Amino acid sequence: MPERSDMPQIQLRPQPRVSYVTFPNASQEHPLTIAAQMRVPTRAGNVPVVVVVHGTSGVDSRGGYHAQALNDAGIATLELDMWSPRGLHGGAGPGGRPESVPETLPDAYGALLYLASRPGIDPQRIGITGFSWGGVVSMLTATRPYSELYMGANPLRFAAHAPFYPVCWGYNKIPGYEFAELTGAPVFIQSGECDAYDEPGTCTELVKGLPEQARRR
Repeated sequence: MPERSDMPQIQLRPQPRVSYVTFPNASQEHPLTIAAQMRVPTRAGNVPVVVVVHGTSGVDSRGGYHAQALNDAGIATLELDMWSPRGLHGGAGPGGRPESVPETLPDAYGALLYLASRPGIDPQRIGITGFSWGGVVSMLTATRPYSELYMGANPLRFAAHAPFYPVCWGYNKIPGYEFAELTGAPVFIQSGECDAYDEPGTCTELVKGLPEQARRR
């Protein structure tokens, strides 16, 4: 047998603490209890956190992939399940998803309030990302009107927004999808140039149409 010093050294990746949590959404008219997976990296001090919002199909591997990458970088994650509390199964067909993205914004604001109340979380460094439907959630939570509607007098806001292919062609054209009056938090739109799914050129046009101060974000 080889000597112990000759044996290959195996370095284990630090694993986050994983828990399954629930919290109320931020809607008074349509209150729901939202379920989520909380992943907190093992490090000292208050950590930043990113809310991960799924797409039309529901919770899938995309959320887990990005959660792991964020955890490896020392960032906690809260991956939401918005469909189960509504009795939906995911997909674009009947019974798959709600009628509109704004219906699910209270889930994201409820997550923001929940995270800010947790020990070990830095309430000033709570960001949000999402995919397609979740990307639209990430975009609309960057607007002042929705933030004021659901947060009221509470000054807490998301610190950053990083949507993936957030259907840019719909903003400022479909009622309820206004993207003009922003909170001032940075918004990083991710949409592949060769991905025809989301008409990526419309994201560039959307940004060009924003006031100069908003474009700097």
